[in-house]
Formats: sequence, structure tokens, C-alpha cells
Amino acid sequence: MTTFLVVDDDADLRYLVNVAITRAGHRALSAASIEEARTLCATERPDVLLLDVTMPEMTGPTFLAVLRDEGLAPPNVFLLSALEPDELAQLADSLDVRFLLKPFTLQRLRSGLAEFLEAPEADAAPDA
Repeated sequence: MTTFLVVDDDADLRYLVNVAITRAGHRALSAASIEEARTLCATERPDVLLLDVTMPEMTGPTFLAVLRDEGLAPPNVFLLSALEPDELAQLADSLDVRFLLKPFTLQRLRSGLAEFLEAPEADAAPDA
């Protein structure tokens, strides 16, 4: 079972992503703040980090740099953002991570995380 950590200040988005992950049979953790996310990275060691680019305390990329410096960064990272697609893709490339453009449907989320979420397509949740 893969453990995911969703870091976003939007409670509704965290909820929807966590539902999609748990329905696929994986473990979902969530954090509404950078400090909470750092603690979970240290204690739970998630396999995948879904990280909002624009958190109130610091940017997602800055936080990722902190996690990498501390040896706490999960091996798989997805940036979540409503930035322009080209801008987000360029940022993700520079950080050697993947990205999901907001807003996204549950179907797009499942597709974007397909290598981690192994639920059959027949069980896919309808778009949100």
C-alpha cells in the first residue's frame, strides 16, 4: 500500500483527493499547513507528496527544498497549482517532479497518479 500526503490549504480539495486515494486502496494523509506537512513527512515517511505550489507560509517549491535538505522528501512529488500550464510544467521540470493542473476532476487525478493508484478503471469515481 502506498502512502500519500496531500498538502493544500483548501480543505475541500484535500478531502476529494483523500477520498480518491483511499478508494483506490491506498493510505491518505493530509496537511493544511507547511508545519503539519513537515511533521508528517518526518513521522510517517509518505511515498508520494501532492504539494500545493502556493501555500500561505511558504511556496511549495521552497518547502520541497527544505524537505530535500533535511532528507525528508518523499521519492515521488506532484505539484498542484492553477498556474499557467506551461509555467507549471517548467517549474515541475526544474524541480524534477510531476504536476497536476488545478482544477482537476477525480478522473484526471486518477489518470495523473496512475502509476501509484492501481484501482481498476471500472471502479473509477465519477468526475467531481
